[in-house]
Amino acid sequence: MKNLYTVLILAALLGVSLLTVPAMAQEMPEMSPQQMAEMEAWQKAAILGEQHQMLAKSEGSWNFTSRWMSSPDAEPMESSGTAEKEMVLGGRYLKETIISEWLGEPFEGVGYIGYDNVKKTYVSIWFDTMSTGMMLSDGTWDPETKTLSWKGEYIDALTGELKTMHTATKIMSNNKHVAEFYHPLPEGGEYKSMEIVYTRK
Repeated sequence: MKNLYTVLILAALLGVSLLTVPAMAQEMPEMSPQQMAEMEAWQKAAILGEQHQMLAKSEGSWNFTSRWMSSPDAEPMESSGTAEKEMVLGGRYLKETIISEWLGEPFEGVGYIGYDNVKKTYVSIWFDTMSTGMMLSDGTWDPETKTLSWKGEYIDALTGELKTMHTATKIMSNNKHVAEFYHPLPEGGEYKSMEIVYTRK
C-alpha cells in the first residue's frame, strides 16, 4: 500500500494518467534528483504528526450551549445543540458538524480543522446555514494553557468588506471545551461576542 501511495504521488508530479499506475507499479522509472526531492516534499506534506493526534482526541459526540452578544452592552442570546466530531481523510482533518437553532430557525454548520505541515500552522475552514460564504482561519497551539488561538477572515454581509475575528478554543478537559469568539470594535480593540461550551456526551 505504501509503494502504491508513492506511485500515485509520482504519477501526479509527472502528470501521468492514473490508468498507467498499475504498469508503473511493475516498472518504476528511474527518477531524477529533482523528482526525488519533489516526491519527498509531498510525502512530508502528507505525513501525520503529533498535531493531528492531538486533534483526534476531540472525536466523539458532544452537546453544547452558546451565548451570543451583538455588541458589548447587548443582552446575550442563548441556544444549544449537538456536535459530531470525527477525523477524516486518513486522520488529517477533524470534521465538526453541528445542529442547533438560531433565533427560532434551524441552524447547521460544518467545519474542518487540520495542521498544515508546510505552513507549520493549524488551519480551519467553517461554513454554515447563516451564510453562503466561508471563514478561513490560521491557528497556533499553546501547550501551557491548552488553547488553540485562531485568526479568521470573512466577508461582512452588511458592508461587503473583509473582516477579521479572533477565536480561542480552550481544552478544559477531555470532556469539556470552551470556544470564545472576539470581534473587533470600530474604535479599536475587541469584545467577546460569543462563547460556546462543549460537553462530551
